[in-house]
Order: sequence, then C-alpha cells, then structure tokens
Amino acid sequence: MRSWMSVVSIAVLMLPGAACSRTIASCELPAITDPYRGTDETLAFTLPDTGGFSVNGQAVERARIGPLLQEFFASRPPNTRAVVVWRSSAARCADVAYIAAQARANGGAAFDAARSGWPTPEPPGLRRRS
Repeated sequence: MRSWMSVVSIAVLMLPGAACSRTIASCELPAITDPYRGTDETLAFTLPDTGGFSVNGQAVERARIGPLLQEFFASRPPNTRAVVVWRSSAARCADVAYIAAQARANGGAAFDAARSGWPTPEPPGLRRRS
C-alpha cells in the first residue's frame, strides 16, 4: 500500500512540472522552416523589455495583433504567411506565445528572428552609413 501511494505522490508532483515545461517550450520559437524559407518580406515583431509591441518599427496594441495578422495573411500565399519575433528577454514569454497563437489562428506561423538570421531592426531615428 505504501509503494502505491508513493507512485501516486510522485505522479502528482510531476504533473505541474510537465505543464510548466510545455509553457516554457511554447515561447521558444524555431528558426524559419520549410515551406516558409522563401519568405523575404514580412511583419517583424519587436518585444522590448519596457513592454508593449512594435511591428516593423511601429507601436501596436495587443488587441490589434490578431486583426493585423488576419489582414496581412489574407493576401499572401500560404508558404509566405510567416512573421518573425525579436524579443529582448525571457520575461516576454507570454507575449511571444500570444503572437505565435495569433499567427496560427490566422493561418500562419511565427519564428524566432535571431535564429532565422533576420536582419536586426534599427532603432528609430538611426540610419546605416553607406
């Protein structure tokens, strides 16, 4: 009887850990994969430590992300319905997961910008020298 209770106790203790690992994994976006490798122009989300969302350098409210993706993906072939996400810290995990979920809900996918070799966004007001 005691060994059965030990097994149940261990199983119960492991469940929250399993749930947490799935949550953590959901904010780790992959590099761009097939069939999206041909995507060369897309929306690039930036998630600064200070909060908020930026899309291609323009601030956007969280509530606008779903409709924005729906509109953007509507005119694109399925193999180009991809967005990339720049984030500055692990603290923005929930926001990364939100963008990925909105992309999936609207027929696309979200990828990690750094892992994908996406060009680094320039801070507003700065220009590269020729």
